[in-house]
Amino acid sequence: MVCSASPAFAAAIVVTLILGNRYMTRIEESGESRAELVSSVATTQAIDQASMTDVTQLIRVALKSKDAIPRQQIRQWIKNADTVAVDALLYELTRDAWNRIQPTLERDETCALIQRYLLRCIRENPTDGLALTRYEAAAQLEGWFDHLAAREDTHDIAQRVAVAVTDLFLAGDAPTRGAIETGFLEHVLEQRSLRSFFAHWARDERLQETWRNALTWGEAHPDFTKGLREQLRARRRRREGGRGDA
Repeated sequence: MVCSASPAFAAAIVVTLILGNRYMTRIEESGESRAELVSSVATTQAIDQASMTDVTQLIRVALKSKDAIPRQQIRQWIKNADTVAVDALLYELTRDAWNRIQPTLERDETCALIQRYLLRCIRENPTDGLALTRYEAAAQLEGWFDHLAAREDTHDIAQRVAVAVTDLFLAGDAPTRGAIETGFLEHVLEQRSLRSFFAHWARDERLQETWRNALTWGEAHPDFTKGLREQLRARRRRREGGRGDA
């Protein structure tokens, strides 16, 4: 699934660590049982009446479980999520339990969740350890964007992400804009093939200065971040191959 965690996107997470960002901490175990999850997901109407605390607990149980998770249940959780912490759990669930969601989520709804979560982190900058910080999210957004833009079947999604990033930049405060410029756009523009997604910034007087600054960085560091991801993937494959030979 193109909007789940591919090997390339997994490497992007590692790059986030290499560049000085830490990945999202694991949520504490809730102590709920598998039976409670099955009971809770019997009807999606119950979720409409549950508090977000209840939803958070249910998602944590789903993360721990090995059972199938009804797609409609995931959709209800996504619809009702009203905090970045809940989005963080949903992001983790769709990444780590993708193959347990039955039937599978549609491509567009999964990508919409990822976009919503990462942009929300950039805007809100959560610092409680339950979600990505602003710059962590910006770094992961760059890796995900590269993954989307590299595939013909998700090129349209990459275009929508570029529009959403532009809108957030224009509406954001100075820290939000700074994170987009230095945590995301600079590294996107390291790749010549990705520059067309943001070329319109060069023609918009509100965006021109940021475009010039980010492009200066990108031209001075061609393919740097992508190259680092590829090195990490190759290193991981060698380690996995070594374990297979042992």
